[in-house]
Amino acid sequence: MKAKTALGAAIEALRPAVDARTAVLPILNGLSHIQLLEEAFGTERVLGGLAIIQATLTLSGTVRHLAPFTSVTFGELDGRLSERIQALQTALAGTPVKAEAVPDICGRMWEKLVSIGTLAGATVLMRGNLGEIARAPDGAAWLERLLMRNVAIAAANGHPVRPEALEGMILPFFRREVPGSEGATASMLRDLEAGAQTEADHILGFLLEAARRGGVPDELHEAAYLHTQAYEARRAAGRLPHP
Repeated sequence: MKAKTALGAAIEALRPAVDARTAVLPILNGLSHIQLLEEAFGTERVLGGLAIIQATLTLSGTVRHLAPFTSVTFGELDGRLSERIQALQTALAGTPVKAEAVPDICGRMWEKLVSIGTLAGATVLMRGNLGEIARAPDGAAWLERLLMRNVAIAAANGHPVRPEALEGMILPFFRREVPGSEGATASMLRDLEAGAQTEADHILGFLLEAARRGGVPDELHEAAYLHTQAYEARRAAGRLPHP
């Protein structure tokens, strides 16, 4: 898996610099990396965090921003607004990035997973952007059904999505009411179309396991995950029509 492979290399690179004073703030997609970091550095050193940024890496190696918004949200995994969290908030206050320390970072990370899991599952399965999917017969209803299935998965795993997040941000995005959302695709689809390795295990595989653990119907997630695994097998065998 791309995310874990890269994370393993990052852990080994960081290990010599980590001591009792260190706090590790990851802003990776998903949640599975938290356990790996805690195993490597200790529970007390790992924070929770997420970034909101829409960008892609082009084939030439250039990072291209697809939307102007950028933010970082972070906090202690146990919910404390600790001294180090407040110090980090102060340090980031003078930067162009909107930074917010919160007492419920685990819930916020689940909310992002609900969003990116829906975007990835939908655009990878349908090979189109949100607008193209929504304009297909019953496409808008299918999108919302997938979204609410992810909301149910989060709740079943102890992290219900806040009503203000669902109604104020998540639903408007998937209903294409937010500027830029009409043409939105997941980075996973862009990786797939470029013949690159995907982070499917980290997002779709995690959600599939969480659905089964929480007793939520899993057929949509199983189809999305199997789709990416068939692609990865074809890629590994060198049978893709593009590099």
